[in-house]
Amino acid sequence: MDTPKFSIYNGNKLKIEAKKSSIVNLDDIIFVDADGNNCDIYTINETYKTIRGQLGQMWDMIDKVKYPHNLERVGRSSILNLDLLKDVDPRNGTVTFRIDRNIGPIPIGKLPAKELLKHLKTEKRIEVLTAFAKKLLLNVPIEKLNDFHEYEMGVECVDLGLTSGTLWSTMNLSVRYAALTEYYGWGQLCLNDSYDEEGYWPTPSELQKVDSLPLNYDVAHQEWGGGWRMPTKEDFEELANECLMTWCVVGAERWHGVLVTGPNGNNIFLPTTGKKEGVKITSERDAAYWTATNNPKFPHRAKAAVFTDFDDGNNNASLILHDEEWFNGLSIRPVLKERTTSVAPPRKTILKFHDFNMVFGDRQFHESPINHGCRFADIDIPIEPRMAMEKIRMLCEKYSPDVVIGIGTGGFYVHQLKGYKRICVHPDFHPSESFPVGTHPYGMYECNDRRGDYDGEEVTFEITEDIHQQFLDMEAHQFDQVGDENCWGLFGNLDDDYAVEFGEHYSNTMEIPDLKNGNPWDAVILVPLIKRIVQ
Repeated sequence: MDTPKFSIYNGNKLKIEAKKSSIVNLDDIIFVDADGNNCDIYTINETYKTIRGQLGQMWDMIDKVKYPHNLERVGRSSILNLDLLKDVDPRNGTVTFRIDRNIGPIPIGKLPAKELLKHLKTEKRIEVLTAFAKKLLLNVPIEKLNDFHEYEMGVECVDLGLTSGTLWSTMNLSVRYAALTEYYGWGQLCLNDSYDEEGYWPTPSELQKVDSLPLNYDVAHQEWGGGWRMPTKEDFEELANECLMTWCVVGAERWHGVLVTGPNGNNIFLPTTGKKEGVKITSERDAAYWTATNNPKFPHRAKAAVFTDFDDGNNNASLILHDEEWFNGLSIRPVLKERTTSVAPPRKTILKFHDFNMVFGDRQFHESPINHGCRFADIDIPIEPRMAMEKIRMLCEKYSPDVVIGIGTGGFYVHQLKGYKRICVHPDFHPSESFPVGTHPYGMYECNDRRGDYDGEEVTFEITEDIHQQFLDMEAHQFDQVGDENCWGLFGNLDDDYAVEFGEHYSNTMEIPDLKNGNPWDAVILVPLIKRIVQ
């Protein structure tokens, strides 16, 4: 059997080897149609025709992923995205989808169509399909729904015209701007690897008797400062009583959630991010949010505000307040009762790219004051150079960062981004020499905020002939279009050769203590440099 030209990538994507490599989110696949030993893959944006590989091979790959996708194999020749179905017609043996790509009814066979319909009814998903077909689709970005924009501590807030005068944030609490949301335990000030009793901190006795979360345990206030805090159950009740709550799908990302329209016509959007129990995201179709309201009558429980999807067969969303165990991970949508600062400009945006898939945590950087005034994202990059450069350019175009940081191999890519202010820390200008063809070990680390150290296990990555050649090709032209004054190079005492090469093209070179000496160079040198650049 021939090796298929598709594979699972990063746990929730399909890598397709056509004329060029493409990475497709599993959620973006509309359907796959098999023809012998080839597959036609239809996605929201593209169609990939005659991709070598059998449908059974693809389904075996997809069926093993842990990501909660909605793909289902139907019959012998089709994989369908049940999340995007609009109608199943067993009489004609066809299905139609909600995505308008002029695809038309798709023939899957009368028997498979009947079995699919039976399956959907058994799971009570036919009501889900009906609701999805009627769901409001917003093509206008959510940030453009409101005419007036104001900010508190650099975060946008919206006046919905509520009786209390409460202002709501336009985004969920997130310490990484690129993330749609983060999950927090109730009263926790840091993120967890696993949301369970064992991983919960602070100790329950500290908060058991309080009626409402004190500000020193309010992560919204601690992260964003100013007047920001977590909403109470009364805040959510006011939201539900005075606003129009509409289920909708927003933008090209197809975020599902609740569009909240206030009495004055302004809007916020609450995405359906579910909750985290242990390491697994559950209740993916719920918009579940913590309130600051405790329930002293029940040990270790606080009030959660939940909007459950498809509860009445139409687009109207209703609020449910229930008791949630403290250690479960929920989203947080901060609110503002009193303004503490004048209207400020939007926060600065910083993107930081690491060596391949290595994440070191960067505690000094995260704890510094720069994080409170900036949107900051730690981002991993693929090993393949072309894919890495495409991802970096795409994210820079999307977020228009005020400064881009590249570490090691990340610096190799970042210094080539002419037009952006960029900082290259220990940049490796010749990764083909550092990583010859073969298998290489590297450490993957996760930060443990409570202990202040790093846990990890050694894994390996493969440098193929093709990847090595991509490095060589990119190295040969990396300095062709650069040489501007907006690139800073930070080099340790072991980087003499690279510092000399950098100095031949750029004038902003700084010496820093080598990382192996354990010096907090990032707090002493990197953070002040970032502040100088963005301010």
